[in-house]
Amino acid sequence: MSVPCEHPWTASQFGNDAIFTIEVGEGSEWKEFWAHVNLMAHCSGWFREELARVAEQNAEAEESKAPIIKLPDQCPDVFEVFRDVLYSGKLPLPETRRYPLGFVCKLYNFGKDFDIMMLRNTAVDALFERFADDMPDLEYNNIRYVWNNTNKHSAMSEMAVDVALNIGDSKALLRDYESSFSKAFLRTLLYTASDFGVVPFEHREDRVDWIERLRGQVCKRYHDHEGDESRRADEEADEDMEVDDGHEEGIGGVGWEMELSFR
Repeated sequence: MSVPCEHPWTASQFGNDAIFTIEVGEGSEWKEFWAHVNLMAHCSGWFREELARVAEQNAEAEESKAPIIKLPDQCPDVFEVFRDVLYSGKLPLPETRRYPLGFVCKLYNFGKDFDIMMLRNTAVDALFERFADDMPDLEYNNIRYVWNNTNKHSAMSEMAVDVALNIGDSKALLRDYESSFSKAFLRTLLYTASDFGVVPFEHREDRVDWIERLRGQVCKRYHDHEGDESRRADEEADEDMEVDDGHEEGIGGVGWEMELSFR
């Protein structure tokens, strides 16, 4: 069962035009990809600006060659999955049937760094499926990993806090707290509960039932279809204030528009 989306990405709406080359990675990890200029410009603010810059350079040099964009610091495997999503609108299933959590975080962060909303949304859906697959058990290591490897105001971290708050177990969470969770995580969890009038770990319903009801809310709660400038500003602020545990220690609270618990 897939995660429903009110505004699914479809490449066909933008048509096909000129093709350009993207070189990703370096050394033995180097790979070359191609993509349509118009499609990449529509899905990514970063690529739109970079393609315009390269086109201007070629015009000044009176060259008609196709643009080449080099991303030596990026992971070819991440870019390959992004390109698959770009053209198919779906996350391709690996042989293991699901991606490692670290790879899902890399997809989200690539989408954040290159201003690709649809890739961030795809990564959010993949994270939800990981939580759904883990039910009725709840893997706190997964929550900790997401918190430590994405920005505090990201949709990924918000979902991790939401899951811990609504269907987490207080004894298990506190038992693993010293070794697994930062003070910032626990502070954010408690501040969020206070802000929205939610009783943490109240367990109003079965975990499986709760997570399946969340499936229908993922798009409205966590997807970004219009370029969420406030979230982007918060994420950029996080990058300036991070500490070794993955998040800054001074500020709590997550800005959800909807009530956290389902009543």
